Amino acid sequence: MRTILEELPGALMPDLQKESEDPGVERDVVDDDLVRPTVEDELPREVARGRRSPLSRHTSHSIGPLDRSLPLPLGLRLSLEGIRVTDVAVDMGFTHQALERRSQGRAVDVGLFALIARAEPGLQSALAVACAVERLGGRDDKTRRPSASTTAHRRIALDLLIIVENMRLLACPALRAAGGRLGPRTLARTAWRAAAGLLDGLCADDVFHAPFGVRRPLPAEEAEMLLRLLSDVEEPLLALDPARAFSWLEGVGRLGPAIARRLGVDGPALRASGDVDDTPGIDLEAAPPLVIEGKGLRGCAWSRLRVRHADAVDAAARLRTRLQALPDPEAEPPTLHDVADGIGTAQVRGPAGTTAALVAIAGQRVQRLRLRPPDLALVAALPPALVDVTLEDVAAVVASFGIRASAVDR
Repeated sequence: MRTILEELPGALMPDLQKESEDPGVERDVVDDDLVRPTVEDELPREVARGRRSPLSRHTSHSIGPLDRSLPLPLGLRLSLEGIRVTDVAVDMGFTHQALERRSQGRAVDVGLFALIARAEPGLQSALAVACAVERLGGRDDKTRRPSASTTAHRRIALDLLIIVENMRLLACPALRAAGGRLGPRTLARTAWRAAAGLLDGLCADDVFHAPFGVRRPLPAEEAEMLLRLLSDVEEPLLALDPARAFSWLEGVGRLGPAIARRLGVDGPALRASGDVDDTPGIDLEAAPPLVIEGKGLRGCAWSRLRVRHADAVDAAARLRTRLQALPDPEAEPPTLHDVADGIGTAQVRGPAGTTAALVAIAGQRVQRLRLRPPDLALVAALPPALVDVTLEDVAAVVASFGIRASAVDR
């Protein structure tokens, strides 16, 4: 094939700027159909060398929603400039309300809390609903509140939940780290499995979920057994040094305190940004949030992982103290009381933040149930945190938030 210039050497190429309808507006050379194919061919080689290409701002990359590189079924549409993210669009579909719909019309009994406990996070959601029901009070005694023994039992369960969820996060495969036989992921996985075994044993029969009390008090011999098994959790937990193990994430995936507050983020992600988590109106929490001062927290993925590990260490120490000073249970095992009609709300602080619950009851049956997990705000925080992150670090930044997709898509 011969080109037109070979046939007519004196021909002039058209001037796109002069022949345009608006000569005063500069035309992007990349948009020319004659130039664009060449630039597209060169783009992969330029990106591989770490250089910027004229067409780099036009590229995009899609991940998910079942991509192996992500720790959760989440869809991300990334706009790239070279290998750095410039814009993020999160694709979560829609929030299913199957759990809320299945709860409508059900009697307020143990079966209701067993159903809610299947959600994510199950224990935290069930405790939030229990606190909301207790706020309505019973028909015979509207001032009735959980006893000191019941509150202590519930806080023990929340301490175990904090250890389980935080160690599950640090053991995520997306957080690659220096390996070895006792690498960070191995230590985190060991502590995670040990704590999960203790929590599953306690909550197998929904002991902590019933309102106005617990279904079964914790016997003294069971508390002693927990104390002995707690060493299997504390040993790998204390051996893990997240500041050194995840130092490669320092300064990556930053989320500022102002943006976090505006998006409704609380819990470890907010405290890692340098802000103090002081969410008011909490009905139940394991303990006031641990404030880490003077540790160089800058809202990055490295800071979030350090806060998560510090929370788990604090919960383990607190759990040992509470098991040793567990108050005596009530003389009679508490039972479900008749609940007064009305609308009750409650908030329970857990590993990733606060779960809010709203329950409307009429005639001893649930008319409406709404749950708002902390994961909704964390998903909204992904776009600002992923801007200016390299493509290879996207999965690690997403993992650092500890989002449970099943809590959103429930």
